[in-house]
Amino acid sequence: MANLNLKIVNEIPISLPHIEEQGLIVQEIESRLSVCDKIEETITTSLAQAETLRQSILKKAFEGKLL
Repeated sequence: MANLNLKIVNEIPISLPHIEEQGLIVQEIESRLSVCDKIEETITTSLAQAETLRQSILKKAFEGKLL
C-alpha cells in the first residue's frame, strides 16, 4: 500500500482468540519450550561426554595403548 498511516492501520480488523484459548496456547508453548530446554541440556551433557571420550582416546593413542 503506497499510503499507509496510523489511521488506516487502526481500522484493520484483527481477530483474537478468547482469553481461555490464549491461555491454552501459552500453556502449550511453555510445555514445548520446557521440552526444548531438556533436549538442550541433554545435548550439552552429551557433547561434554564426547569431548571427554575424545581426550581419553587421544591420550591412549599418544601413549601407544590404543588397540
